[in-house]
Amino acid sequence: MNKKNSATEAISPSWSGSGDDLFDTIQVLKNREIHDGYFETDIVFKFSDTFKYPLVFEIKSSDSVVASIAMAFNISEKDKTKWAIEERIIVPEVCEIITRKDFIKYFADIVEKDGNFAVYIDKKPTEYEKLKFHNLTDEQKVVFNEHLFMAII
Repeated sequence: MNKKNSATEAISPSWSGSGDDLFDTIQVLKNREIHDGYFETDIVFKFSDTFKYPLVFEIKSSDSVVASIAMAFNISEKDKTKWAIEERIIVPEVCEIITRKDFIKYFADIVEKDGNFAVYIDKKPTEYEKLKFHNLTDEQKVVFNEHLFMAII
């Protein structure tokens, strides 16, 4: 999951793993100071039969708690017309409906399907600049701690 920062410089994840490594990652992230972080996985987020895309979380820490604060769907592989419809109409509606339980199921899928994931701390892969991040409500935010671990299992 290496990302290109420029034509010659690759951005490597600060932390990466797969499946069960997510539990160790939660422990590593738990007390980190993160001003600008991102979590991505190769498991698509399936909201419906027609809406299933890779999901990127923006994460930050506050008072030694690391939480998701925003999300973006990577719909860049669509043609421009489909992309515009998805990005401007459907994604904002989906973002309002998604719940924390949906995200917990998503993290459980990562573990169950042994999906690969990467965490970028204080560095933003260039391709994320093209994504539109949507702020999460307090009820939607996922805190990376033991409670997430317990909810997943």
